[in-house]
Amino acid sequence: MKYRYIFFDLDRTLWDYEANSRETLLNLFYQYHLQNRVEPEQFLAEFNRHNEVLWEQYRDGEVTKETLRYERMRRTFTAFGITDNQLADSFSDAFISNLPLQKQLFPDAKEVLEYLHRKYNLYILSNGFKETQLAKIEHSGLSPYFRHIFTSDELGTTKPGREFFHLAVSFLNARKEQCLMVGDDPIADITGAADYGIDQVYFNPDRIPHAMKPTHEIHALAQLKDLL
Repeated sequence: MKYRYIFFDLDRTLWDYEANSRETLLNLFYQYHLQNRVEPEQFLAEFNRHNEVLWEQYRDGEVTKETLRYERMRRTFTAFGITDNQLADSFSDAFISNLPLQKQLFPDAKEVLEYLHRKYNLYILSNGFKETQLAKIEHSGLSPYFRHIFTSDELGTTKPGREFFHLAVSFLNARKEQCLMVGDDPIADITGAADYGIDQVYFNPDRIPHAMKPTHEIHALAQLKDLL
């Protein structure tokens, strides 16, 4: 058996970030009575735009965890003329507390993990924050399948940096050729793992065109059972 260690990204690979984020944001949107100030879909779109930009900046070391967590909501509120930072920060805190409680996974996630964890050692490699990712895994029923959760704040570095992958592999006393990275992010997961010398599975459920040449590409998690 070539592989012994399977690394999974969490958000947008196993845990459906878009669906869970949407549900959390909409619930809070109405709890905070924002419907009198802005249309819900406009609010979601604006938040997602700022969230993506700030996550990229966090991944590149340009902003801190604290800035990411609060600035994305402050910018969203400001875009609609709501300049009350205290209100925006309260919304941010509620979002951070409630998001990890959501449980929606990608189709076949548990079935595939049930199959894989009997044959391989499974780990999470995530740029997310440890306390949040642990809560997501616990509430969505994924914790029995994983031996350890490697996160950016725990390791002090982020994917796609070589140091992130090096620290995880070294922690396990593993060899690169024994490891396989499964993820949805072309840069953080696929390019990062490839640059370090780890085989990759690009999870591309929307069949987004690209010029990469990953080791493997799948469009549904169930395909991992055939691959592995």
